[in-house]
Amino acid sequence: MDNTTPAKNKRATAEFRLKIIDVFFAAYGAFISGLFCIAQYFWGSTDYFVWIASGFFFVTLLVTYVLSYSKRITKSEYLLHYVQECANKVGFLNPLMLALGFILAITADFYILIVCIALEVAQLWAYILSIKKAFPNIRVRLPQKSIDWCKNNKPLLLTALFAILSAICWLFTTESLKVSDLCLNLLAGFISSGITIGVIDRIIRKQQEVEEVPLKKALYRDVQVFTSRLINLWQEIYTQSIANRSNITIEELFDPENILTMCSDLDLSCCPNVSPKQNWFTYIEYYRKDLVHRGEKILETYMGIAEPEIIQAIHFLINDSSYITHLAHVNLIHTNDIINKVPRPTLLGWHMIVPQEKDYVMIKQLLSWCRSQFTRLHSKEYQDMIDIYPIAERITLVNPSIAPTSIMSTEKKNAEFTAFKEWQERSAKK
Repeated sequence: MDNTTPAKNKRATAEFRLKIIDVFFAAYGAFISGLFCIAQYFWGSTDYFVWIASGFFFVTLLVTYVLSYSKRITKSEYLLHYVQECANKVGFLNPLMLALGFILAITADFYILIVCIALEVAQLWAYILSIKKAFPNIRVRLPQKSIDWCKNNKPLLLTALFAILSAICWLFTTESLKVSDLCLNLLAGFISSGITIGVIDRIIRKQQEVEEVPLKKALYRDVQVFTSRLINLWQEIYTQSIANRSNITIEELFDPENILTMCSDLDLSCCPNVSPKQNWFTYIEYYRKDLVHRGEKILETYMGIAEPEIIQAIHFLINDSSYITHLAHVNLIHTNDIINKVPRPTLLGWHMIVPQEKDYVMIKQLLSWCRSQFTRLHSKEYQDMIDIYPIAERITLVNPSIAPTSIMSTEKKNAEFTAFKEWQERSAKK
């Protein structure tokens, strides 16, 4: 039973609003004052900055305070937690920030300026940590295109960084002609290097990419067929071994826990729903050999142009993975059992090694490469007569109303387990 009274609720709400004001004036106020002193150091007159910063500060405080009158916001544990985290993480920086800002405004010392900038960065990082702790489900990520661009243009970024540092050193050393001239020459050199890397090298690289498009599309097409064949194999196993089926994602299909469920229920003595009719032993072995052949062909043909991640993923899958390689055990164990008359249960899990986390990581690496390459090669700048197709995002149940054909019943499991245990006991007595 809730023992809170209207008076207690009002008191708690009032305390929360006071806390908001306290945190904003203490945490954000020190941050704004630091920016004020830094701006005054660089530009002297800071009239515009004061108006903009003060206006932003006032609007942010006013909006938060108005929102606190909402019953939903007032009772939000996340917002309460965020306010408290801001107070905890940023509060201890405020006196130092205010003191340094005051010293900087009086002395205009360069080293104090550096410390102030570092402290501002630390405050920003503290705000970000507060948000992450108060809202753990928030994931702030840069667009993948931006990340890829930064990875592909590391030399240009480094050159731009050194050019900026040279410009700063030049600005601060204009009174010393020798050092100033050196910094100015460095700045000019880095600018010319940036033009070379950012413009000329980019033009050459773009021409090379255009020339390699047909080969890249051929590589993608072979990998896409390889991936689709792998999906088809495990989709058929999933469809015929899971009672409560659904249109799950490809990542969920290959999840080790999901594979474990398939292995514990798939009866290899039954037949997959394919044409021509065949048992699971024949079906799995056919797909395994086909996938190994396709994977080896990709490695042999495209080793010189393929990205390291796709080479690693395919090499691992066809040589060390339970999704492909260890399926060879299925027929080997079955043949050995027939020769030695071993009554092993005909469950898939008794004939193969269950996939581990590394297997799953390589699958995700393969899927990620296929999707990123399709997005890039399917863009307008790479359109030509060679058509490419994406890999499936989800599995699609063609006839969801038809019951699975290969689920081993509980009675048959118990009978086969009992027969295998009795065989083990008889073998131990011999």
